Amino acid sequence: MGLEVGPPIKGWKLSGATVFNAAMAAANTWYDLDLSAIVGKNVLCFFEVFASGAVHYMMKPKDYGAGTSAHSGDGDRGTCLHYATVGTMYSYFICSTDSNGVLQHAATNNTSIMTIKLIGYVK
Repeated sequence: MGLEVGPPIKGWKLSGATVFNAAMAAANTWYDLDLSAIVGKNVLCFFEVFASGAVHYMMKPKDYGAGTSAHSGDGDRGTCLHYATVGTMYSYFICSTDSNGVLQHAATNNTSIMTIKLIGYVK
């Protein structure tokens, strides 16, 4: 019996767009990442994250979870977490946007360049 491949997931859209490529303005602070022009509103997104240096990077739906990223890290508090001990590590995130097409992200330093690519999304 061979592998059966079904039809593509309904609503799945491929992207590949780089949606963020910079250091955070300040460490340990949630910043809005507005994806409304690319994906619209209330969308489940799949991301690739790459850091240029050692850093914790976090992503969450806007207005959910802790108000400060210092209470959201270490991977055990319900947030998506990227931990790079060196700048050659990739991580993958699933996160949803809100009714305005926005999610939030943060990093533990403002020196590492975070490259965030939107692999795809479900509408």
